[in-house]
Amino acid sequence: MSIRDTLNELLTAARDHSAYSKGDADFSVTQLIGPAAQTYHKTKQYLNPNPEVAEAMAEGNFYAMMGTAVHAVIENAITQANLESIEGSGREALVEHRMFANVGAYKVSGCADLIIDGWIIDWKFASVWEVMHGMKPEREQQLNLLAHLARENGMDIKGVGICYIFRDWSASKAQFDKTYPQSQRYMAQVPLWAPSGADEYLRERVEIHAKYRALAVDGREPEAYCSAEERWAKPDVWAVRRGSNKRAVKLYQDEGDAYSHAQQKADLWVEHRPGESTRCELYCPFKDVCKGRGGAA
Repeated sequence: MSIRDTLNELLTAARDHSAYSKGDADFSVTQLIGPAAQTYHKTKQYLNPNPEVAEAMAEGNFYAMMGTAVHAVIENAITQANLESIEGSGREALVEHRMFANVGAYKVSGCADLIIDGWIIDWKFASVWEVMHGMKPEREQQLNLLAHLARENGMDIKGVGICYIFRDWSASKAQFDKTYPQSQRYMAQVPLWAPSGADEYLRERVEIHAKYRALAVDGREPEAYCSAEERWAKPDVWAVRRGSNKRAVKLYQDEGDAYSHAQQKADLWVEHRPGESTRCELYCPFKDVCKGRGGAA
């Protein structure tokens, strides 16, 4: 076995850490909040393995491996602090707690990083960019599905939140920019959905993922792949620039508006900046086999 094969095997094993395994379930919460087209491709890969796809999937496990390491350190710290069972306090922390619930004919599972005092807390090893530019929608979806599973298992959930641990935090930026996170960790409270809303969303996601999995098993192609939102699609823009300055004077999504602006002064000109589907191009291991890559039919 080559060193490359060995590293790929290690990265694959890292992704198969218990925190990421769905256990005895048809779908995991993490899977359900993702694109159903990925369930389609994962099923195809399971039925008919493609070595190139397998390698791409292993490569994508790198950040998951680092996140697993962070989880392990925190889990150990909670154990050392004896938070999992505090005698006489009425408090009990559930760490890496996997929960199950039935949705029609399917079983769903989800793993909560920490449940304590009626709160579900998720550790996220993430970029500062997310906190500065807005929480990803899937964070809210994931935590609310976990809250729903907890309620289905008899727990009273008061709230959900994220403890961000930044992988790219800069002490110097924090010192000179007060809008920048002032610590390498950041707590964010996440909106808690009504139980009925969470239940409806869960059933919708199970239905569509089950449909796409069945298509793969039957050897049929989906009528549609990922939505623009799921592809993290950015539209074409036309940048009005001045001279050799790299920074645009203004960005337009309408080409005509850009040229109308540029005609106002002699040193202005228009640069077309093609849109892209960020997830397809940079993060999806199935990009080379997906017929819907980048929104293509």
